Amino acid sequence: RLLFPLMMLVLATLTTTHVSAQGSFHYEEEEEYDDDYVIDEEAENKFRAQKLHDNAMKLAIDGRELEALPMFAQAAQLDPENSGFWSDLGVTQMRTNNLDAALQSFQVADEILPGQKLIQDNLDALQEHFDWREKQESVAAEGVSNEGGTESLGKEL
Repeated sequence: RLLFPLMMLVLATLTTTHVSAQGSFHYEEEEEYDDDYVIDEEAENKFRAQKLHDNAMKLAIDGRELEALPMFAQAAQLDPENSGFWSDLGVTQMRTNNLDAALQSFQVADEILPGQKLIQDNLDALQEHFDWREKQESVAAEGVSNEGGTESLGKEL
């Protein structure tokens, strides 16, 4: 963990204690200095996002996608320009059957890194699924409105 970057030291004045020859104490003011270390919040967020992503990947590999899902989401929020985080979030959302959210995650990833093959393949697969689902819903709706709905449903498939 990077605990030191979280400490804020902006401007400080050092004083030192000296014992004079007579044994009395006096304070001497020393030079002022600026702390050149500036906390880079973006770098800290990227670091935290990477750790979350790494932990989420371990869970997902172990088949624990539901536990990994919020970690992937948080990683993508902390480092929103990382297309890989958004893509991995989308894959996990697909695996947990959260397809509408997966589509949104892949769209964000595609905006960040347009034309990347893996992202595009996932978007295409989701679009095929949505087209199939829409067709099934329209067939089911026709079946409800027709008396012979189950017969037409079997023929359509």
